[in-house]
Amino acid sequence: MSNELQALGLPGDAIDWLSIEDAVRDRASMGVLAVYLGGGAAEGDLQSLLQADIRVAPLWRKDQDDPSSLPDTLSPINAIFWSGSGSDAARTLLRTLGLLEQERRVFISYRRGEGEAIAEQLWDRLTRLDFDVFLDRYRVAPAVNFQEFLFLELSDKAFVVLIESPTAHERTWIQHEVTYALQHMIGLLGLRFPRATGFPAIHDGFRQQLVDTDLEGSVGGPQRLAEATLNAVVERIEREHAQILRSRRIQLLESAQQFAEDARWQQREIADWTLLLERQGFDPAILRVSPRPPRASDVWRLDVRREQLVDEKQVAAGSQARLVHAGGARIEDRDLLSWVCANRQVRGLELAKLPDELRTWNAR
Repeated sequence: MSNELQALGLPGDAIDWLSIEDAVRDRASMGVLAVYLGGGAAEGDLQSLLQADIRVAPLWRKDQDDPSSLPDTLSPINAIFWSGSGSDAARTLLRTLGLLEQERRVFISYRRGEGEAIAEQLWDRLTRLDFDVFLDRYRVAPAVNFQEFLFLELSDKAFVVLIESPTAHERTWIQHEVTYALQHMIGLLGLRFPRATGFPAIHDGFRQQLVDTDLEGSVGGPQRLAEATLNAVVERIEREHAQILRSRRIQLLESAQQFAEDARWQQREIADWTLLLERQGFDPAILRVSPRPPRASDVWRLDVRREQLVDEKQVAAGSQARLVHAGGARIEDRDLLSWVCANRQVRGLELAKLPDELRTWNAR
């Protein structure tokens, strides 16, 4: 876990190791996950965790441990499997704790024909790892404005995988996708074929240069990544995707904090990238930042958090909450969000509009 925290740019103290008694006591103030490693944990301890609504994840070494030996209390619960170095299991635990994003979205940019086999190979592997992967072959419906649809999909993703096949740099569509990603600070990883020209705008630090042994298949025909190379590429995508989303959240949170300070709001950061703002004579403001255009599920989670603050008597029942984001939601998503937020105290808000919102917030 320490190695993964370091590799992902997370602070070493992001995780506390708690006793069962401390976990039950502190569960309301932090994300808590119990990990069952075997060894005959007392049934009463497991029951106390589950009754306190604390998730318990059995952790098994793949092909070594026997899941049938689980205590009856844990037998219905899906396990996390440890294999190899354990980095996959560690990242799954971090996602379950909320330290990494639960929803992972990737856009694959490629030229049909020469890059298609690798694009499909990555789509298959990443989808199996619970990524939401955009590949135009599977996602673009007939009679849709292709360019507008692509840009909306790009705005919804935190990471672009660009397959720099021999002539990909000649395609206008791919050039547009690369430019959009760079202008909007979307994470980018180029996979450049041997002897391919590539895109000059992409720094080598955001590129993986492939060599002949990384590819399988004949030159000029469909080529795929060798298994070892595919594993290494997917590992890099997982790490860099997590890093870019965290960086985006930090930038948004710091911008929101600066706007609040400029508008003379007192602020304190509470759990899960959320600020509670207070100012004499005004209703409290609850802000949460989102690194991507919001979806209905994001607004629902914010509303749940708002209601928790109401129950804890930190804010009044009518207090408003805003999900702050950089913008770019699809029209159909905006319509759905408007419907979801109707008659509620939550809604989405573009970061650029936050200063005006704070100046005109509901006065008591």
